[in-house]
Amino acid sequence: MKDHLKVPATSTLVLKYSGEIYHSEKEQAYLQNLTYSEITELAAEINKTCPPLGEMIVLRKYAVRRFLEYWLSNGKFQVCILAAGAEPLSAYLTTHLHKNIIHIFEIDRGHLDLKKELYQQLDIDSSNISFIQQDLRDTGTFWNNLVQHGYDPAQPTLITCEGLLPYIGNEDFVKILKLFMTHGKQNKVIFDSAIDINSVREFNQTYHQGILDIMCKFINGDINNNSRNTILELLQQLQPENIVVETMAEIELKIRGRQTTFHETGDGLEEMVSLDL
Repeated sequence: MKDHLKVPATSTLVLKYSGEIYHSEKEQAYLQNLTYSEITELAAEINKTCPPLGEMIVLRKYAVRRFLEYWLSNGKFQVCILAAGAEPLSAYLTTHLHKNIIHIFEIDRGHLDLKKELYQQLDIDSSNISFIQQDLRDTGTFWNNLVQHGYDPAQPTLITCEGLLPYIGNEDFVKILKLFMTHGKQNKVIFDSAIDINSVREFNQTYHQGILDIMCKFINGDINNNSRNTILELLQQLQPENIVVETMAEIELKIRGRQTTFHETGDGLEEMVSLDL
């Protein structure tokens, strides 16, 4: 086995909390082959400032998985994983939900070649996965690259955008999703949206701002956060149908059967949004 896979710290931070949802031997082996040393300081600061972050990340991933499982139990789809990062979501899909998957396309601007190599080393089946190294914001090149790798715009597609909107501008996000618009609304999208501080209950605002400040410092940039109304107005440019917004409190109740960490709208740093496109 070669050296552990080194990926961006923010991606590694998310996966640090993800062991709960990846159970198979190969998925666990994959996670163990990531390098976590670079995030020790960041994780310690986050645990001190905002302990619920880990639970939010886990619930976010459960929400994405529930979305995929629902649609893949109801028909055949292509799957586009935008901003795929080091997440072994495609490994989970090829193991557990492969029957109704036409093809999986992983897209990110870096590290996918190393991820593909690690899949091969761990004997994770990647025969139905295309790893596309691409800056999503260059929409013209992205679309051509996607089609060249076998993407068929005529086939229904599930599009996951986990960890994308918080790191790019709203207009860039809309430009990307406009590529997947269809007349019959056959494509299905899920994404997470960071909540702006004015949408957070007053006594949680210190925690909320604290985590935003830490992440901004660590990435040396801004975290894009929005009110729900801003997101809903933004999405109207896409002429979507069946928009569903879920709070972390609602997701926790569905996944855990109780509300222990998050209780009301605005708790949990993010909301999950799904729609037909």
